[in-house]
Amino acid sequence: MTRVLLVGVPLVLLTLRIGEARVREVSMDERSMGSIFMRMGQATILRFKEKPKKVVIGNKNYFNIEFVDNDITLQPLGIIATNLFVYGDHRIYGMKVQVTSTGEYDDLLTFAPKPLEHLGPELHQDFILEKTFYCARFRVYVLELQSTKKKSDFKIYQGPYPIAQQFIVWSPERKRARIFFKREKTEKAELYLKVTNEGRVQLVKL
Repeated sequence: MTRVLLVGVPLVLLTLRIGEARVREVSMDERSMGSIFMRMGQATILRFKEKPKKVVIGNKNYFNIEFVDNDITLQPLGIIATNLFVYGDHRIYGMKVQVTSTGEYDDLLTFAPKPLEHLGPELHQDFILEKTFYCARFRVYVLELQSTKKKSDFKIYQGPYPIAQQFIVWSPERKRARIFFKREKTEKAELYLKVTNEGRVQLVKL
């Protein structure tokens, strides 16, 4: 009888570990897909830095979906493998979903965008930042710069997200550009200028 108990205890412990819930943080960008592992009878919470606006799922008949502030609660109604897309103010999150009846599952998933990467000494080779100022008349910020590359793409980021309201005015003969943008008042994240030219990305803290 003693031998049976000694062999049985590790098996019970192994079963508990296989079926336990997990809390994970997922760092992703718009070019990558995340993964969600769910189990029947258990709810999974998706937590975002920004407020989610809309969810598109491969087969919505297999899930109960609820929105609570920056969280989305998913409860599976059947065993299925599908995909899911969450639309926020600044970006779209794509995920592959796997629902099973046993095994590990995600209890809480916190989604964080990948941080912008800083590059090295060739940062200012293609352009010169002149000044940034606030235009009270139009209630916008203005960034002035000179650029030797006409095909460069300039975009203002606040933290890891591109600012929604921004546009650029070029003066080709003077090789100058003005970027007009509205900073999000609710955000305290720092501003960055992202420059893309011929596949090369440069990043400048403003």
